[in-house]
Amino acid sequence: MFYDMFLDEVIYLGESEFCEFLRPNVLEGLKGYSKREAKNFSNGKVSILRKEKDIEKFIKFSRNVLSNNEKFYYGKIDEENAKNISRFCHYDLKNFNLSLPVGSFKHIFKRHADPIKERLRKQIAVTDADYYLIPYIVRHFDSLKFSINYNKVKILEFNKLYENVNYTLIMYISFKSHNLEVKTFYKK
Repeated sequence: MFYDMFLDEVIYLGESEFCEFLRPNVLEGLKGYSKREAKNFSNGKVSILRKEKDIEKFIKFSRNVLSNNEKFYYGKIDEENAKNISRFCHYDLKNFNLSLPVGSFKHIFKRHADPIKERLRKQIAVTDADYYLIPYIVRHFDSLKFSINYNKVKILEFNKLYENVNYTLIMYISFKSHNLEVKTFYKK
């Protein structure tokens, strides 16, 4: 038992080295932002993905910031990806921002990043490297469930089997701000 926990910690701490070779293209299925859009975001509480290192910066920043208002935009959902998603939810999500709010990141970090707690739930801890997979999961999902909760919020549940791990990504659709927003993320 102790050996398994120790091994999990070693893998957890060293995972970023392993995943760089296995990680798919982060920008696949997304459109970038124009210079005008990027300029509009530069003064606000939105960080946009320009290169892969931006994800790492956002993760480090999010762990230490007290505010929950900030967001990270991976990019906009492209036409092909929007058509694939619309087969399940009947909404056109073309050009919606794929976003990760700080509040959701903190929730995932607090609830799903502890290897010991996740092992008790028969799950695997979410690591920093897993945030690079979010666009890939949205693009290449194995199954997608659409639902509406009691507050009339539209919810998408993406499931993807990748490297013998089943990833589940819960996202809210915000028509007001044209966002496909990460709510929680876990893996088994």
